[in-house]
Amino acid sequence: MKKSENLKEGDKLELHCEPWGYPKPTVSWRRESGPLNASDPRITASDKSGLVIESVVLDDRDNYYCIATSRFNDTEYIEEKATLVRVKGLFDSVRH
Repeated sequence: MKKSENLKEGDKLELHCEPWGYPKPTVSWRRESGPLNASDPRITASDKSGLVIESVVLDDRDNYYCIATSRFNDTEYIEEKATLVRVKGLFDSVRH
């Protein structure tokens, strides 16, 4: 996973997390500011395709965490990796 992503409003964010282990870990996603908005149709998160946000907006700026969880012999293993997502407004670079 990349440590950071620099995007502008309207871009597509794609984050991929490919943990390994036995048994194969399950993957979930969260934002530092709270859970992902499951009712937002722009957001898709899954074990296989990663996290995708269509047409990012300024409010999407945050740290996004991939959380890999695996259980073996009654022991749970958890690993988190973060990506800082920066979103620039469409008119941020326009000078008057």
